[in-house]
Amino acid sequence: RLVKAANPSLDHTQIRRIVLQIFCLEEGMKLFIGMGPDDDVALLDAEADIRDLTRRIVESG
Repeated sequence: RLVKAANPSLDHTQIRRIVLQIFCLEEGMKLFIGMGPDDDVALLDAEADIRDLTRRIVESG
């Protein structure tokens, strides 16, 4: 629903593909977080990068 709300022009297949891409990004991020300390600059940068990439995926459809 959030993906559809963010980009109403998407069809069901596009939404499913985007949700899968976002899920993969999230799971990869969880693995990455588990590899380093909480104050790691790379983790903070990765969080911002993931948000930006997610936004671009949803907008591009």
